[in-house]
Amino acid sequence: MNKFRIDFITSLENLKLQKTFVASKLDMTMPTLNSKVLNPEKLTLKDLSKLLELGFQIDIINILKEIKEKENANNKEGKAKKSLRKISAF
Repeated sequence: MNKFRIDFITSLENLKLQKTFVASKLDMTMPTLNSKVLNPEKLTLKDLSKLLELGFQIDIINILKEIKEKENANNKEGKAKKSLRKISAF
């Protein structure tokens, strides 16, 4: 479970809001909201702004760290796959 998801659920409970209400305020469907909560790199500035307006406590620095960690993990995977392709080309 990512830190943003924990913060999101905590804020949701503290504000006594339903996810369906939040999704409607963000002009998105429930599947889209769920996807963005699981993958905070998909959040837009508009999404974050609306969440802040609703009273959510959001640690933006933490979101950026999570995004960077995912990028680093993806880059390492990509390099490993390239190396395997080079080896199999021999």
